[in-house]
Amino acid sequence: MKKFETKKLFYDTYLYKIQIGTYLAARFRTALSPNKKLGQVEEVLKLADCGETVSIFVSSYRKKHLSKYDIKLCRILYNILMKYDDYIVRCENNLLSVYTNNCELLDQMIEIDPELLDTTYIELWKPNLENVDLLLTNKNIILSNNEIIPFPYKITFAGKKQTTSHLLNWIKNHKDKVKIGNMLLKTLNSNSTAWIKGYYIYVTDEKLVLLLQMLIGNNIQRIDKLVSTADNR
Repeated sequence: MKKFETKKLFYDTYLYKIQIGTYLAARFRTALSPNKKLGQVEEVLKLADCGETVSIFVSSYRKKHLSKYDIKLCRILYNILMKYDDYIVRCENNLLSVYTNNCELLDQMIEIDPELLDTTYIELWKPNLENVDLLLTNKNIILSNNEIIPFPYKITFAGKKQTTSHLLNWIKNHKDKVKIGNMLLKTLNSNSTAWIKGYYIYVTDEKLVLLLQMLIGNNIQRIDKLVSTADNR
């Protein structure tokens, strides 16, 4: 199992994330609904209980017959998730990610029989206990182990498509106070109406944040502040 430290809240809410590889990950998408109905998972389990072979498409043209271990893992995950409602799931390809603040739920998933899991894809995010209160009371912070943070403000852009030439000029005029990735810089240089959703820059101080808000406030998705935890090490 790969372990990581939570440096910011997931979805502004959750301290913990566990990722598990399963061919049936997509069947758990309905866990996003308010009543946590897992109808697609139930259908798979009913077929298996009737002794039928369960097959899924692993690509647009290739099917895979699920093994008894695939079904057993699916049943265990289903039973765990149906007991709780304080979580959300996200699915990407064959990866199921569960986000929660419920340590009981988390522990049950951690304790799943390793023989059922592909350990290559198991990942766990947990915060340093000393930082839990700090994270829960500050949704827009990112923790850093660095004692000195020269660019402590992270500005993430939204998805509005607009003229970005003035943004490029602003960055060039403040290049000693702005940290920008090569891909975003290339995008701004090549396209005056670039789609920059998800891209971000770092700036040195709050005054620059305010200036940028006045410049393109309607195209800022979020502003996070990097906070040093060097004293906690």
